[in-house]
Order: sequence, then C-alpha cells, then structure tokens
Amino acid sequence: MNANGLVNQNPDLQKYFSEFSPSDIDKIEVLHIPAGTAIEDEKSEESSVYFIVRGICSVYRKIENGDDFNYYKISNNDVFGLTNVINPYNRLADAKFVAMTDITLFRIRKTRFKRFTDVYTKFYHMVTVDIITRLHDSLAMHVECKKYNSTINIVSYLIYSYRTYLKMFDKGYEGYVPISETRAIISDFTGISIRSINNTIDLLKNLEYISIIKGKVNINAEEYQKLLSYKADNI
Repeated sequence: MNANGLVNQNPDLQKYFSEFSPSDIDKIEVLHIPAGTAIEDEKSEESSVYFIVRGICSVYRKIENGDDFNYYKISNNDVFGLTNVINPYNRLADAKFVAMTDITLFRIRKTRFKRFTDVYTKFYHMVTVDIITRLHDSLAMHVECKKYNSTINIVSYLIYSYRTYLKMFDKGYEGYVPISETRAIISDFTGISIRSINNTIDLLKNLEYISIIKGKVNINAEEYQKLLSYKADNI
C-alpha cells in the first residue's frame, strides 16, 4: 500500500498529514522492515527523516567501552533522523535503530522534508512537540526504573513496555501483548543484573502477574492491572 492509502485508513496519520496535498503524500516512500533488522540511513548528503507508521524500534548508542547501550524505544507516529537533516555535521553515527517488531515506515528525503516543513507548518510543529515530549518521557522512565528496589524497578519497566507494545494493537485490545525485550535490554535500561531479572520474571510469573509464551514475557490487560497494584502496594 502506498502512503496515501495508509494515511486514508489511519486516523492518527490523518492528524499529522491533514495539510498535505495527495500529490505530496504520494512522494513519501513506504518501507517495511522485518523485526530484528537495523534501520540504516545512507551515509550521504541526502539523508532522510523516518516516520513510524506502525511498529516498535529500539534506539542504541555506543558507550565508552564500545558496547551498544539500549536507552529508549520509539513507536507509532515517532520520528527519527531529524537531527541529521537539520545539522548534517552532527550525524548520529553512533546511534542505531533496530526494529523490535515488524515496522512500517515513511521515509522522507532531506530536501523534500525541508520543503514540507516550510509549507506544512502544523506537521512540523506536531513532530517537534512529539520529539521533545518523547525525550522528556524517556528521561523520566530511566529515573522511574532505578528509583526503587530491583523487583519494583523491573515491574516499572514491564509496565512501560506493556504501554509501548500495546500501541501495536487496536484501541480497546485487552489480550496478550508480547514484550519483545531480551534480558540484556532490560538490564541496560534498569542497571539490574540479568540473574536478578530472571529471578524477578520467575516471581512475577508464579504470582500470575505476567505470562511466558514461547519464551517471551506476555502481559494482558488484567495482568497489567495486577502489576500496577503490585507496584503501588510496594513503593
């Protein structure tokens, strides 16, 4: 399906692209990225801005010892690559974007995006506000997931993950939501050892606050409420 087709069937996209002419929307490329794939921008002057139509993406950055550190997630209606377009001399060469689920993206080339921002000011304002909000929320989650004891910090992370992955489903969905987080990713974000994470996951499973399906943590609406209550009762 082309960009116009996706916008026409998605009310959230319509809010972002309400100003756009159909001919300009038609110039936006649609990419489908399978889970587990790194999303690479071209190392050239013609970089791109990426708009997530549907899917979850993990953002990694290299730290001093050379390891990749996972430090936040982006999902439906989030944008990345904007810094490279605004300031090509400060490219995020050490940032890596990896699809945690299958992802559908809009790719907008730099020259076209700059024209769009001049013409479609509402779109640019919405994108900018979303980026600022996302960064503030990510910083708050880093604090929240390190504030308490290790068990509650992991519970906080699972609550955050459930809310993120729930965006993959239709509004009102209450079934199981697969949380595609490795123990290493949880450890990166919380600073908790993988051994402690495994012990806490086993505890929460035994309490029936989460489910393990095909080796992955899954959470449904009822379990999510149990996690919220457990956190509230123990902080």
